[in-house]
Amino acid sequence: MKPIDFSAFSPELHFNTILFEMGGHLTPSSAGRMAALAGAKRLVLTHFYPECLGTDIADQCRKTYDGKLILARDLLAISF
Repeated sequence: MKPIDFSAFSPELHFNTILFEMGGHLTPSSAGRMAALAGAKRLVLTHFYPECLGTDIADQCRKTYDGKLILARDLLAISF
């Protein structure tokens, strides 16, 4: 799989403003925004940052993304 060339997307996807909003981790709304701008049909969120665990992660993501959303859990298997 080729790396994504983010320069082809909106300036809103600038490396420093989205990828490092939380010290190298995305917030749920940032992940949703990135997925929406990329036209993703499905978004799987994994490895939840401790600051996000006290929030409704799906609700935060839904503020910016309306596609299929999966919140990963231990031993989750996804078939494509």
